[in-house]
This record gives sequence, structure tokens and C-alpha cells, in this order.
Amino acid sequence: MKRLSICWIIGCLLELVACRPEVPTQAEQGETDVFPDYREVTVPVNMAPPNFKLVDQQLQGITRLKTMNRELIIAADHGVFNLPETDWKVLSQDAQGKQIDVTVYFREPQSNWKQMSFPIYVSRDSVDAYLVYRRIFPGYRMWNEMGIYQRCVENYVEKSILDNQSTNNSCMNCHAFCERRWNGTVSRLRSFIRIGIHPAGMSLFLPMRPTRTSIFPMRIGLRYMTWNRTC
Repeated sequence: MKRLSICWIIGCLLELVACRPEVPTQAEQGETDVFPDYREVTVPVNMAPPNFKLVDQQLQGITRLKTMNRELIIAADHGVFNLPETDWKVLSQDAQGKQIDVTVYFREPQSNWKQMSFPIYVSRDSVDAYLVYRRIFPGYRMWNEMGIYQRCVENYVEKSILDNQSTNNSCMNCHAFCERRWNGTVSRLRSFIRIGIHPAGMSLFLPMRPTRTSIFPMRIGLRYMTWNRTC
């Protein structure tokens, strides 16, 4: 039984090694477009993995990200490089205050490999973990499908704070934080809503908490809310 367990572990390790893409041994210098363009940018140390793709999705691709002590090699999946979150965090921690050397290998099918290299600089400083924004289609094309969302910049997780599904598809104006404080924002709804019937609209105070957000209607006949300096 013990021998079978050892053989199973060895087999798994060999499979992992076999699945790791190999960097081309020969590749001439070249240029290709990537999106987003992370070439020579500076990122905070707690940023989520900077996934990117080859604009020309007909290309085959392999990328290598390297620091002084770590290395990560990823093959493109339909032109997209998805960096594993755990591996990226280890890599970015190792590169604090320095840089990650990125080499993108690419080729057309049955052609020779080319390579493009650039650095990604990693700041020692971290940024606030969450962004809050109103998401709406360009040009207000779908004004009744919008909402205020929160996204964690460390792992790409997005959460709805308030959207049209809970407000009877009412139009939602912009929200405003008090002097950039994280713990509360106000927003304006225009039209009938379920949480408090007020045909002319209603202003809402949304106290932000780590696990949930509460909603407090304020029946104030104003169109766009703002804070004064005594908040």
C-alpha cells in the first residue's frame, strides 16, 4: 500500500512537470500588441494578477515572468495569459521595490518563435483593497440596467452594493463619498422604488461595512446629493 502511494505521488509530480510549457530555446526579437498594455508600468504589491492577452488571437503564445528568486511560465489559452493568483502573489512579493522581467514568446502556426521583453515594476506600497463605482452601459443605452458595485483589486471579486434588480429598475444617479471616507456614501434614485414609495425619487445613505451594506432612505427632494464640510 505504501509503495502504491509513493508511485501515485511520483506520477502526479511527473504529470505536473509534463504540463509545464517549455520556453523556446531560440526566438528572434519581435513586437506584437498585448492588452491591457502592461509594458513598463508600476503596479502596487497587492494588485490582482495582471492577466493580459495577445491582440492577434491567431498567435500561439508563452510568457515567462521572472524575478531574482522566482519564475512563472504560462501558455496562452486562446491568446489569453491567465496568471494563477497564488503564483502571482509569491512573484510580486519577491519583486517589491524592484521589477518583474516579462518575456512574451509568440508565433504564427508553423512559423518560428519571436520574443518581446519588458519589465513590470512592483511598488513596495499597497493600495486600498476596494473600488466602488457605478456601472452603466456607454451612452446610457440601457439606463435601467445599472448599479453601484464594489470590486476587490486584490482578486477581481465584484459585489453588487445596489442595483436595478432591487429598486424596480429605477434610474440611479452617481454616488458620493464624504471626503473619500470608505464608511458611507449617498446616492440618488429617480422614480418609484420598493424600499420607500416616493414617486419623485429618493436619496439613500449607504453605510459601507466589510460584510454587508445597509440602505437608509432619506426623503429629501434634491436631485443630486453632495456633502458639506462638516461631515
